[in-house]
Amino acid sequence: MDRVEKAREELEEILSDQEYRVYYEDNRNFLEILWDNVTSWIGDLFSNWFSSLNPANGFASFVLFMIVIVVLVLVGMVLLLSIRSIRRKRALRDHQPLKVMNQMDWSVERHLLEARKQEEAKNYTLALRHMFLALLLNFHEGKWLVAKPWKTNWEYFDELQRKDKNRAEVFFQHAHLFDEVVYGKRPIGESEYVGYRKEVDQWIQGQSTDCVQKEG
Repeated sequence: MDRVEKAREELEEILSDQEYRVYYEDNRNFLEILWDNVTSWIGDLFSNWFSSLNPANGFASFVLFMIVIVVLVLVGMVLLLSIRSIRRKRALRDHQPLKVMNQMDWSVERHLLEARKQEEAKNYTLALRHMFLALLLNFHEGKWLVAKPWKTNWEYFDELQRKDKNRAEVFFQHAHLFDEVVYGKRPIGESEYVGYRKEVDQWIQGQSTDCVQKEG
């Protein structure tokens, strides 16, 4: 009898031992438990949808893995687009290029003539300013945007994007350099300005050609 009692006590001691309990306890962490529960739920879901299908746990894990990948890709795309939008908005700043009221009355041709005059005097910052305003008013005349003294370049860019993304991209590139040079006081040399002028001239000439074709 003493031996039986002793054996029972030894068995209870073994069962109460930490290592024994750890062996039989659920040692999964929170993420592992969550993963197993979700994969089990997906497996049950597929079983309910397709009565003839009895997906194994591996199949459910694969489906969950693909869902996680798709979600991460979508989140990444949203973040990239948001960051790009914020950077562009900062790049175009909050300045109003036509805030000087009397320049609203200037024509595209007058800005182009003034740009040539400033270029000959090697005042490339002022020349670039007039070239950009000529481009802006050219888009206004073509009804791609509505020029107002209180509008910022970001608002013009946003307006163009809703009508013509190609023109919006062109405007962004030229407006970005305009802000850097005119408001950011970044020096601009002759070669950089000449390249800028040629691109603006091409767009203005192209816009004029489009208008003539529409009228014809």
